[in-house]
Amino acid sequence: MNETRKEKRLRFFLILVFISIAAAGFYMQLVPETNDPKVLVLRQSSDEGSPRIAVYEYKNGEHLMAVYEVERTSPFKFKTFYASALSQAPEELAPDREGNGFWVKTGNGWSYFAGNLQQAKRDEGFRMASSPYQIECSANGQTLYIKNNTINLPSGTKAKEIHSLSEDGLLWLILTEEDIKIAQIDTKYP
Repeated sequence: MNETRKEKRLRFFLILVFISIAAAGFYMQLVPETNDPKVLVLRQSSDEGSPRIAVYEYKNGEHLMAVYEVERTSPFKFKTFYASALSQAPEELAPDREGNGFWVKTGNGWSYFAGNLQQAKRDEGFRMASSPYQIECSANGQTLYIKNNTINLPSGTKAKEIHSLSEDGLLWLILTEEDIKIAQIDTKYP
């Protein structure tokens, strides 16, 4: 059976398409998605209420944004107020000057989300450059030194960001490479 020129071109074209699809699949497996968790403290705890935070996480193939409240009396308990799926991973989170919501940066630019995770129109002049609750700290291995106090992290854990969750400086949110942790500084000494 003789193959015509048209059939030969079609065969080479299909082979090229299938090789391209296989190469793209291998490339996507080798390049991991960098959808690291992102956090933003929306409100510190005070006498009036518990701290409120916005958290982005990539779970089960979805980009999820949620607003939580951390119970001050039990810092390991979160209460979810709002949760929503995003169309793509945010590059950055930023607070709003008036504290009504927060800003999310994606490839499309900055978008404003009200405290209930509803996207709304808002002038970018209300966006703050950085969170006033994120602090610098020094670390020596798994020990963080924050304002004359130390916090010990589990072995092999490294802190990426530290955020103050309380005005009195006793409750901290620590973003590690794998997880989000809450640390409470104990003021009671034996």
